[in-house]
Amino acid sequence: MDDRGVDSGNVFWLMPKEEEARKALGERIVPALKASPRTARLLSRYADDTTRTLIRFRHGPRLIPAWANSPASISSFFGKMLIADEIDKYSSLSGDETDPLTLLRKRGRDSEASKLLVASTPAGKFIHKGTMACQQVWAYKSRCPHCHQHILMDTEHFILPDEATEETIKHGKHPVHYACNLCGSEWDERDRAAAYHAGDWFAIKGAEVERPVSIGAHLPAFALPNIKMLEIGAAIARAKTGDLAAKLDLAHGYQAVDYQSETAAGREEDYLLRYKSGRPRNAVPLGTALLGLLADTQQDGFYYQVWAYGYAPEIDMRMIRHGQVPAFTDLEYLLEQETFLDADGQEFRLQIGLIDSGGTRKGWQKHSRTVQVYEWCSSHRLMIPIKGIWSRRDGTMISYKTVDVLPGTNRRIPGGLMRADIKVDYYKDELARRLAIEADDSGALLFHDDIDAGFAHHYCTEIKDEQTGQWNHEKKRGRNDYWDCNVYALVLRDILKTRIPQRPSARTTSRQGLQPKDSNLNNPSRELPAWFQNR
Repeated sequence: MDDRGVDSGNVFWLMPKEEEARKALGERIVPALKASPRTARLLSRYADDTTRTLIRFRHGPRLIPAWANSPASISSFFGKMLIADEIDKYSSLSGDETDPLTLLRKRGRDSEASKLLVASTPAGKFIHKGTMACQQVWAYKSRCPHCHQHILMDTEHFILPDEATEETIKHGKHPVHYACNLCGSEWDERDRAAAYHAGDWFAIKGAEVERPVSIGAHLPAFALPNIKMLEIGAAIARAKTGDLAAKLDLAHGYQAVDYQSETAAGREEDYLLRYKSGRPRNAVPLGTALLGLLADTQQDGFYYQVWAYGYAPEIDMRMIRHGQVPAFTDLEYLLEQETFLDADGQEFRLQIGLIDSGGTRKGWQKHSRTVQVYEWCSSHRLMIPIKGIWSRRDGTMISYKTVDVLPGTNRRIPGGLMRADIKVDYYKDELARRLAIEADDSGALLFHDDIDAGFAHHYCTEIKDEQTGQWNHEKKRGRNDYWDCNVYALVLRDILKTRIPQRPSARTTSRQGLQPKDSNLNNPSRELPAWFQNR
């Protein structure tokens, strides 16, 4: 403790190599300390005390440079503040000893109040895994100047024409814009800068922890105004057609993540094929209470699944149909015209459904498909739009929001529209748990017998990061749309839990007893089903 009541201690500054450590002190750290009046007055008045090899402060502490490839430089002093800069550029081992970070942590063992600060651009070594393993992790979200919602920018929403290349982007032939993840509005550089300055940090992991012992911060390049979208777009185009170096550059230099190769481990198709139910496509299992439609929105159409839900309290689930259709009219036919039969000849029609409200967009489109989905759902009230939410502080898995205006426009939705917001990671965990149940055990999800390896492959491209707890779609391995539909099917089951009827008694299980009484059940102009309104 010095005479001003400051609990002081040495500062250890670790860099990859000796020349980089000395350069950092001479060209960055010393000028920065001298530029601030508060720190300048703490510097020693002797010139020899402020050099490229050591900085002595008047009240006792020293700032000591060290370099990762020298165990001796790391082991020489103790420090209360330990700073490791560009740690992913360190060698894996420090000389013949352990890794540099382990050695650095030992330098703070003499004080319980010591702090460790590490920073780096990822390069597949320490920083990304360590950041995401922290008890609490923060990410910077830009605030859309159009819908005023905070979003986490990503590569998928940069607008690049299919024919764009690194050269055409750099030469200005193909401009680069960004589509808001939520409303689809198109950003130019001015919008992106405004979104950054209106943005904020949000806890994406451990938000409920009041006093975390470790805190990580993740900041990709996408939000930063000083890194222009032309540069980012060129990097994305280069990675799509380039070699491994281009892919590493995009992952490490812009996404700020560790690069993962296309051979990342996942489920195998043969494993999924074990979950065939023994029933053909379109066959409704006996004991079904109702049918639900789940649709995943894409730019060129929809992937869908039809699931049969049993009576409460078990609410067994069986997938009886899946497919891909090009237009909303095809979904309308499923809702309004298609009929399904069980083994007793009982007729069923779709009674409820969920549809993904998102859908990314291509460069030639003015908006994402969110506007189209909302317009369609407002005319087909059996379908409820859903939006994925990656984390919620209150622990709610499903919440509901009234949407009154079409996103990106001033057009009102007559009567408003109810949207269900779902905690995606929770339901993906639940789907993975269900797929770990043996096919002949209670609680297993079963599919009709006409599924094939192509269908099953959609379930093999989602990988969970065990450190962050988040699911990632390995896009290079293939599509995941049927997986997403299955996630929505589990969401619908939870929505139905308090609304689906109990199993009827033997005397009421006639065909008439199971036939829906509402003759307007599939009329697209009707309001939301009463059971949903009374959520």
